[in-house]
Amino acid sequence: KDWHKKGRKVVQEITPAVLKIVAVKFPVQVKDGSQDPLPFPEQSYEPPIQIDRKLVRKVIKSAANGSSPDHMGWTGELLEAAIEHEPVLDMMVAFFVDLFAGKVKPEITQQLLAQKLTLLDKTENGVLNVRPIGSPSPFIKAFESIAMHLTSSDAMRACFTDHQFGVSKPGGVG
Repeated sequence: KDWHKKGRKVVQEITPAVLKIVAVKFPVQVKDGSQDPLPFPEQSYEPPIQIDRKLVRKVIKSAANGSSPDHMGWTGELLEAAIEHEPVLDMMVAFFVDLFAGKVKPEITQQLLAQKLTLLDKTENGVLNVRPIGSPSPFIKAFESIAMHLTSSDAMRACFTDHQFGVSKPGGVG
């Protein structure tokens, strides 16, 4: 993006002080001492939603926006090229249905949710500070877009009363 044009610098050295700031500002909540900070359903369910080829094609096309690759090397453009093949598109539909239903193994979901971070140096008046910028997976971008498409504007307003949303909704929601 244009962060480099605004005079912001990337943190050049990841020191213990930088790691401490990131850990304090962005804590990972781990329950019961486990290494799994993500809540996963104990049993799967069938989602009361319909995810079809048209929707998956649409959200993957919107994820192909020139963004940097995720930590695994995937880009929206790679996904867009892959779904040109009908069997891959069908597989992606099934994958998103399973993801919504909680049927995807937690270790796979964790890999998809992981992000490559760039730390921006936000030091002011000699006080060290950082701001992480993440590169999310295009799979997760598509998943989030599907969720937004399947959620009514009224439900969004009820859940997020103090926020304005404009994701895939002309005029936004809010």
